[in-house]
Amino acid sequence: MAESDTSLMTYIRRFFSHIRKRLPIYIVLMLMVFGVFFVFRDVIYDNFIRRHDETVIYYDENGMAVTDYGWVQGVYIGPQDNPLVIAQAAELYLEEVLNGNATAEPYLLNILDWIIENRNNKTIDPGGGPVDVVHWTYNFSIYDFPSGWYSAMGDAEMLHALALAYDYYNDSTYLDVCYEIISSFEIDKDIGGTKLVLDGGGSWFPEVIVPPEIDPDYPERRILNGFLFALEDLYDSYEILNESRVLTLFNEGLLSAVDNLHLYEHPENWTYYRLNPLTPASVSYHQIHIALMQSFYEMTNITEFKTYHDRWMTFTEYPADSFWELTERRLKEIQYGIMFMLVAAGIVLLLDFAQMRLRSRVGRGT
Repeated sequence: MAESDTSLMTYIRRFFSHIRKRLPIYIVLMLMVFGVFFVFRDVIYDNFIRRHDETVIYYDENGMAVTDYGWVQGVYIGPQDNPLVIAQAAELYLEEVLNGNATAEPYLLNILDWIIENRNNKTIDPGGGPVDVVHWTYNFSIYDFPSGWYSAMGDAEMLHALALAYDYYNDSTYLDVCYEIISSFEIDKDIGGTKLVLDGGGSWFPEVIVPPEIDPDYPERRILNGFLFALEDLYDSYEILNESRVLTLFNEGLLSAVDNLHLYEHPENWTYYRLNPLTPASVSYHQIHIALMQSFYEMTNITEFKTYHDRWMTFTEYPADSFWELTERRLKEIQYGIMFMLVAAGIVLLLDFAQMRLRSRVGRGT
């Protein structure tokens, strides 16, 4: 073995011997660093991490609503076309036009053009003849949703936006697409529609639908707020179009909502966000659930919604000891805490290595 190799191996052995001797000091330093991070974790997270993960909606020079997701769960999503947000933007622009803001109309027409041009048409035969259906797909992956998923909540918002546009412009193009959306809601999602037929025979309109050709085994999440928001848009669309098929869809979903709300009650006095897997709602989504109960009671006068609203209003303490709290709500803080410790450990080792080299040189000089 060459002399240089021997010297290198000797140096490496001395270095690791030095590390072993000082290991207790390193452990104490790491515990101190982690303790500081833990005490100031909310400050560190809010000021240096969360702001890079927040979703921001902005409008480009053509008035198009763009959703910038930034980083989500460690994956960069960036600016995307979100059909739900775009449909809501159309409604906002139309409201501006109705209030006399003429400068908003070109932006409204740009968005309506986008909606018409970017719809995903398909002709299917559910039995009884071919039917034209339509969806607006989310052409990006996020969370555990693969690219190409679509949403009953998003499609129902599109129905409402196009119904408003038809009512204002009396353009049959918008009405034709409305009928395609309505047909989609009448057809099972497994063959290209938007409806989930429940085991008991009820109708559910899922917030997330992954077509079988993309993932035939994707589990049905049954997210509560997305289903209820879709029902609200169906009802609002019925009031504009006066179409009995839309009212039938709303009533089918309404019965399923009443029959299934008990499944969304957490045993520790909270609500669930989704059923598969059972996931406690965040504080913000819990408040959304409460508001939706009040909204549906005012809309339908069904006493069950009032009962759930009043009971859920008393649920004020998040189930902090739940597995979800441990593994999800603080997951980012744990991940970044470990990352912070590793960086700090690297800095400590480098400083120790530098002072060891310095002492060695000083020793040789004397």
